[in-house]
Parts: sequence; structure tokens; C-alpha cells
Amino acid sequence: MNNKEDFKVFRLFRLNGKPRNASSIMDVLWQPPLPGRVKANTDGSALESPTAAAIRILFRDHHANYLRGSSQNIGYQSSSFAEFQAVLKALEIAKHQNWKHLLIESDSMNVVLASKNTASVPWRLRNSWANLSVVEEGSRVIFTQICREGNI
Repeated sequence: MNNKEDFKVFRLFRLNGKPRNASSIMDVLWQPPLPGRVKANTDGSALESPTAAAIRILFRDHHANYLRGSSQNIGYQSSSFAEFQAVLKALEIAKHQNWKHLLIESDSMNVVLASKNTASVPWRLRNSWANLSVVEEGSRVIFTQICREGNI
């Protein structure tokens, strides 16, 4: 049992379960980007691998103002594939919007590491990743990781 919703389901079906004790509790806060930058929080999800997957992207400025968002189903994929697909979609939108200074924040460490080494990119996305990672000359894209609880 991980959360209140799990507890409600357990009670509904009269199942016994012990909630897990938190090993540690920490505050997770979303931080805005520096002035002149746009921040894209990306997330990809799939309940199991592979299963129906979806991506979400939220763009905000340095005042935390909403600039644009996107979400879509991407078919049957793994959660790792979905995380990378979300970043590719964010880069595509940023290029279309002509946002030159982009901070991409993901809860996937594999995505952040792939910004430096493409070995962890799912093979079906490697060409797209290579083509869109260099958005345009004069652009700057920075990747950071955030805890799942602070993302989007």
C-alpha cells in the first residue's frame, strides 16, 4: 500500500494491508528557470512494460507563467520509451515556438544522462534523438532531473 487511494481500495474490498512507513520525508519544490529561459517539465508513463503509454509536457517561463502544454497517447510502449518520447516532443515544440534557451526537466535519470551519452536512448528513437538534440545553432538546451513528486 503506497498512498491514500490504495488504502481506500483495500478498505472497499475489506483487504488487510499495512501502509509502508516513509523512510524519509523531503520537500520537493518546482523551481522556475532563469529569466530569458523556458522550462519544459516532461513526463512519460506506462503502467507496465509495454502497455498503453502517454506523455505530458508543460512549458513555463521564469515567472512560472504557463506558456504551453501538450499531452498525448503514444500507443503500447515501455515507460522508458515514453520518457524519451516526451523530451523529443518538447524539443519539437520548442523549435516550432522559436524558444532558444530551454531547460528540460525530467524525472528520468536515463533521459538526463542521454543528453551527454546516447547509449541509454531506446534504439527506435536514436535517430530522432540525434536530430532534435541539436535544436538550432545559437540554441541552448540544458537537462536536469527532478523527483517524480515535483514533476509537472
